Amino acid sequence: MNTKRRVLSLLLLCFVCLATSSFGQNSFDETSDEAKLAKANEVISRSVNLLGGDKYLKVKTTIGEGRFSQLKDGIIVSFQSFIDVIVHPNKERTDFTESGSKVVQVNTGESGWIYEENFESFR
Repeated sequence: MNTKRRVLSLLLLCFVCLATSSFGQNSFDETSDEAKLAKANEVISRSVNLLGGDKYLKVKTTIGEGRFSQLKDGIIVSFQSFIDVIVHPNKERTDFTESGSKVVQVNTGESGWIYEENFESFR
């Protein structure tokens, strides 16, 4: 009899927890959509101003460079240096250089091409 009470109590507790968690999903935020939109626009405007304002919005080209490592079975197999040039809205060129070879990948809109060169084959 004691075991039945424990099981029933446990089932009742589970039911109460599930019921309160599903009813607790309602939001009592009465902020209007217009107020939320105004707040979002204010946040975006402040962010753009912190990044440089009008100069930031007029940026058309970004250049990045670094080192790219390839992993195999958790071990670094090779390093490649890269230079990435992006011309907004839809042009990108990435040059990967590794000892003895170079790969250039160019994307323009929906099309692109890849060029591969092996320096050691010229010797």
